[in-house]
Amino acid sequence: MGDTEGMGARVEVRANEQKEEADVTTTKMVYWQEDECWLGYLEEFPDYWTQGETLDDLKQHLRDLYTDLTSGELPGVRRVTDLTLA
Repeated sequence: MGDTEGMGARVEVRANEQKEEADVTTTKMVYWQEDECWLGYLEEFPDYWTQGETLDDLKQHLRDLYTDLTSGELPGVRRVTDLTLA
């Protein structure tokens, strides 16, 4: 492989990394520790709790839960949002 091919691959990877950074979504989470377990839920979806063995484990479960709840595949998902009055 020549230098030109290698440079092209690096540029492509860099472009993909920049796109991933631009696609970052954030949401608020509520969490607490009870005994040896971390519990939490997404502020937008307070009816759907999950748990983890560590805070990082809980965060991963909440990411997975967010994906499930926003996929459109689960019927009757309840959520909280702001309502503007007058």
